[in-house]
Amino acid sequence: MDTSTQTAIQRLAKSRPAVEPLGNPPVMDPLPVTVSLGRDNTARATGGEGIASPLSETTRTVYSTQSSDGLFVWSVPATITFHDARGREVVMEFDQP
Repeated sequence: MDTSTQTAIQRLAKSRPAVEPLGNPPVMDPLPVTVSLGRDNTARATGGEGIASPLSETTRTVYSTQSSDGLFVWSVPATITFHDARGREVVMEFDQP
C-alpha cells in the first residue's frame, strides 16, 4: 500500500464524525376534549340465526392442481359441505387456485 493511501486511512480512523445532539421537539397544542354518544345501527339478530356449532363435515370436492412443470400434483378444496348442530346444511365454496 502506498503512503498516501495509508495516511488517508489513518486520518479517517483518527477523526471522529461531528455529531450534533437533536434539538428539543416543538411544543404542540393539546387536542380539545370532545364528547359524543355512539349509536349502534346494526340490525339486531333474532334468536336462531347463524351457524350452530359443532359442524360435521359430510362431503368434500377438490380441485386437482399441478405445478407448471408437471412434477407436483396436489389437491385443494373446491367445496366442503357441513351440517351444523341444528341439522342445516352449510356449504363453503373456494375459488380455483
